[in-house]
Amino acid sequence: MRRWIAALAAVALVAVGQHATVREHQQQAFPDVKTRTKGIIPPGGVLSSKTGGNTIDAELREETPRADGRHHYDSRKLIERLTAMHANTYLFGIWESPTDWDDLRSEFAPLARAAGIDVWVDLVPPSECQADRPEGAYLEGYCSRPFKLDFIAWARNIATLSLQYPNIKAWQVDDFLAGENAKLFTPDYLSKVKATQDAINPNLGLLTTMYHWDYSDANLDRLAPYIDGAIFPYLGGALSASDSRYVATQLDELRAKLNPRHST
Repeated sequence: MRRWIAALAAVALVAVGQHATVREHQQQAFPDVKTRTKGIIPPGGVLSSKTGGNTIDAELREETPRADGRHHYDSRKLIERLTAMHANTYLFGIWESPTDWDDLRSEFAPLARAAGIDVWVDLVPPSECQADRPEGAYLEGYCSRPFKLDFIAWARNIATLSLQYPNIKAWQVDDFLAGENAKLFTPDYLSKVKATQDAINPNLGLLTTMYHWDYSDANLDRLAPYIDGAIFPYLGGALSASDSRYVATQLDELRAKLNPRHST
């Protein structure tokens, strides 16, 4: 499921990295990955926007292609829209166009910093990284480019960029545990991703998307040493993003599940 509603559950972001059983806490030391102490969650909470798919509209892109034939992010208009919404965070998707990474580095990140808006970089997993197609340069298939599925390279480059633009607070991989995606993100691989990132900027957050059904003890305990938090995409009846009847119930369930089960 590629996209998700723009309501972010701060409870999930706060607690996932602290989740561990008493037994596992004794076996290994879990790092202090509290999202508030790392500055991932701004004072007063996250007021975020992420458009497209199951949310509303699509990314704000320029109406006229540039010389490369691409419709780039319209960063100035996007900042104006976010400011009018009083958003303090934007999930910048790198998927629609091979130019997205350069748009973030050269245009959006500095403008967002000047506007006081934090950035979480949004990447796609293997299930959404389509193989290159033979039809031509402009039909090569969606994927987070230029590093595609090399998340160690993504960790290195996003962490480096976050030193230049400190408003880049975190990055996340969508549908992290869905289907075959989980096979890539083994503990060994995640430890390398995390070590690469932390060697450059230990305050950068590594997040993932976790749906209501992903919050099993096994998943939480496996991810706790590496993930700083999770984005919770609410889905109601029939997986509807607009059916709000179960928001409170699902959040109460997650709060109970994510309450740390060990004393420190």
